[in-house]
Amino acid sequence: MKFSLAAIAFAAIASAPAAEARGLGRFGEADNFHKIQDLSIPPGLAGEFPADWSKGIELDSHTVTHWLGAGAWLEDKGYAIKIRGGDRYWPVNSRMTKELQDLRILPNPLPKYEIPVMDYVFGYSLWIAIAVLALWYGVVAMLKRKKVEAA
Repeated sequence: MKFSLAAIAFAAIASAPAAEARGLGRFGEADNFHKIQDLSIPPGLAGEFPADWSKGIELDSHTVTHWLGAGAWLEDKGYAIKIRGGDRYWPVNSRMTKELQDLRILPNPLPKYEIPVMDYVFGYSLWIAIAVLALWYGVVAMLKRKKVEAA
């Protein structure tokens, strides 16, 4: 009986319905992008960039959730240039930032961003589940001890 309660509690937390976590038992890495702003390429420079960029690009913040059944940790990867509505992206390093700012494609200075709270919740959901289970078993143990003392 105790094991089934623990399994239910873990499943309820780990399988919370979010875009980043759709079900129990995910393993590996999941990229998360959050749009900061749309970008445009000056018409004369369009041929110097990947052809995909002509479909429209955006500046995004990029995080990676590492899954071990539930979110074990979250990694901030910084900025990325992403195809609007697509999956392809390019990580933005300092050299690329300087070059794109000189061409007036990226804003100077780059806008600040914050990782959304829900990314943290799902990114560390494994530890949240473990804490809830420990709290649950602690409360159950305390209640059993009080019943024994009362008898």
